[in-house]
Amino acid sequence: MSREIEHVHVIGLAGVNCYLLAAGDGFVLVDTGKPESRAALDERLGAAGCEVGALRLIVLTHGDYDHAGNAAHLGATHGALVAMHRADAASKATGARA
Repeated sequence: MSREIEHVHVIGLAGVNCYLLAAGDGFVLVDTGKPESRAALDERLGAAGCEVGALRLIVLTHGDYDHAGNAAHLGATHGALVAMHRADAASKATGARA
């Protein structure tokens, strides 16, 4: 499920919401969902106008697998920076399960 609330696309992925925000000439994504939802996330990003290279920043609310599982994939695909608390950075951005 995906819906838009005033320039914010809410992307529901298997019990986890991700939030896509338009920002200038690109986008910011808050949380990334589980790796098992990667294809659906990629599809919904594209449907919202966030094509490859348009994602500028990924913000992770916390490093749990279901919120950070696609951060490394999206960072590499889009060249996006990933922002997270330093305590989560070592293992979570890879999509590894804690």
